[in-house]
Amino acid sequence: MKGNMIFNVVFGAVGFVVTFLFSIGNNLLMTSMIRGLMSFAIWFLLAFILRWVWGAVSIPASSSALQRDNMLLKRIAEAI
Repeated sequence: MKGNMIFNVVFGAVGFVVTFLFSIGNNLLMTSMIRGLMSFAIWFLLAFILRWVWGAVSIPASSSALQRDNMLLKRIAEAI
């Protein structure tokens, strides 16, 4: 995985603050806190999934995969 857990916490904190600020005008303090905490958890998980996908996509190809691709290209070139 790319990055570290600080990224997840910051992402979750941003979700908490945004949700809390939009919610506080229309709800009680405790309701806004609960919604903010739920938002923190959701945004934290979204950041975790984002980091996982980013890490999976950015893994370089292994040397065996590169060798297999080179052999395939050689066979194609010989056939032409």
